[in-house]
Amino acid sequence: AAATFRNQRGELCIKLGDTAVLYNPRFKLFATTRLRSPRFPFTVLRNLCVVNFSITRAQLCELLITATLRHEMPELEAEH
Repeated sequence: AAATFRNQRGELCIKLGDTAVLYNPRFKLFATTRLRSPRFPFTVLRNLCVVNFSITRAQLCELLITATLRHEMPELEAEH
């Protein structure tokens, strides 16, 4: 992970490669890919939210039902 520090003027900076860049906590980066299943290292994944827009309505319903059941009735998963 990139380290933040304060420069001589007290501004918050982040080190990118060999360059110090002013850090802005409101900065957001949106990236898209045509890859069906992109792979990112953990150091990248912990800092972003991956949204899969190729999912169908039926797949989304199945994911939501599964997540709800895991939360509401964890004993069901223990049976399998």
